[in-house]
Amino acid sequence: MSLTVPNLTRLVETYLRIGPPPAVVGLWTVYLDVLRFRVAPPIDSLRKQQLIGWYSFLVHDRSSGVPTNETDQDLFVHLCVELVGSTSFDQLSEALPKEYLFTRNHGPIDAQTIYPADAGSFVNPELPTAWSLFGATSEWTLDFLGSHRPDRPIPVQNVGQFLHYLGNQLMVRAVSIPMP
Repeated sequence: MSLTVPNLTRLVETYLRIGPPPAVVGLWTVYLDVLRFRVAPPIDSLRKQQLIGWYSFLVHDRSSGVPTNETDQDLFVHLCVELVGSTSFDQLSEALPKEYLFTRNHGPIDAQTIYPADAGSFVNPELPTAWSLFGATSEWTLDFLGSHRPDRPIPVQNVGQFLHYLGNQLMVRAVSIPMP
């Protein structure tokens, strides 16, 4: 597998509102559909337009970095993308669906951005290596979700089984990392 190593000086972050935490916890399949139908298609489109290369995503809220108001308790998909070629911030902003909010250049990238992972342990001990692996997991997640029929919810046992495969491959039980 060849990893896409991002240029960490060309990262842009944007946010997609998921909703309040209780609703998301109770409606997990809704979140998976957000990824399948509201995150994956724009990423595919931006890549086809050759505006972005590498990308990653996590779920965050105001307390973990979403630049929203103090009363906002919603969860957001925090999408981070790498601008490629001569793509400008304005071109990307214009190409993003309007439901993506708070789009801005990503702040400084340092070892804290992947803490407690240790970038120095990699063969290429630089932060872009760690971020490339993070992007690969994001890409795998969207590929996995996109491999399911769009007219049906994704069975929780499918997610559990593939997490089990990964945990088994890495023998995570040997070091007490809880896995399904």
